Amino acid sequence: MKFLETVIIFSIGLLVSNCGFSKENNQNFESDKKNVSNDFVTKDKVLKCNFDHSFIDFCSDNYLKLYNNSLRKKANFAQNKVALVIDKERDTGKGAPRKVKYFVVLDPTTKRVYPLGQSVGYFVNNRLEEIINEPPRIKFSQNNNQICLSGTTFSYQDNNINVENECYTFNPNDKDFFKKVQKQKNIKYKNSNFPITFEKKKFMCNRVKCKENTLTNDRLKEISNNDKNSELRFLVNERGFDTTYINASAGSKILYILKYSEGDSEQENIYLSYFLEGLFKTKALGEVKSFKIDSSQNVYFNGNKLILN
Repeated sequence: MKFLETVIIFSIGLLVSNCGFSKENNQNFESDKKNVSNDFVTKDKVLKCNFDHSFIDFCSDNYLKLYNNSLRKKANFAQNKVALVIDKERDTGKGAPRKVKYFVVLDPTTKRVYPLGQSVGYFVNNRLEEIINEPPRIKFSQNNNQICLSGTTFSYQDNNINVENECYTFNPNDKDFFKKVQKQKNIKYKNSNFPITFEKKKFMCNRVKCKENTLTNDRLKEISNNDKNSELRFLVNERGFDTTYINASAGSKILYILKYSEGDSEQENIYLSYFLEGLFKTKALGEVKSFKIDSSQNVYFNGNKLILN
């Protein structure tokens, strides 16, 4: 009887010991898993995998590898962050693919990744073809949290042609991480663009290729102060990326040249937009063969002087 009691006690002790050993091992395993997760960038550490019509997956395996290989890089942005520039072909399936750059912020401490939704490509000519010797530029510094893009931007609802220093500030505590810096609007416009002429199928501003901006809904509202009743709204909705505008304003007198190519034609069609007695006016000019705006904002179209009324 004593022998049987001894065997039972021994068996119970062995069982309790094994359970304790198993629990300890499981705790160690979970701890190891947690340490591995904290040591590497995983998909759940990328704060945004995709943006609308961005044509890039920031959570794909090749980019996760890039982030992890960059963890030990020297900080180059916002004091202690690592900025990465990703080169990619943006292929929408329509027209030629565009070579663009994306910007990503990597926090080596938290292993978090913050992609910027905007991308930037080459400067383009008046036919929207890439100018090979004018590549996109991305400027940033370790001393601050600002990033500036120059070139042609491609965000779905904010695409602009030939911009200089379109800037964003980075804040990991904000919902969207990046906030676009709104440039202060000048009430007075310098007349350094004049004369504006149309030469060899190009608009020239003071003998330099004019800066053109894509006419988006936001831009239309900005320049007209009313995007609901504007005669130009159909240009945004129907022609989209094909419609651009040139600022021909001087002093307090607002004037814009809007141009687009119709169908497969290489011929430019233009409108003029301006304010008259507080109302935003539009004048359709049609196909342009010759065009000039002088320093007094006198407008000449196909050899005739125009009256803006």
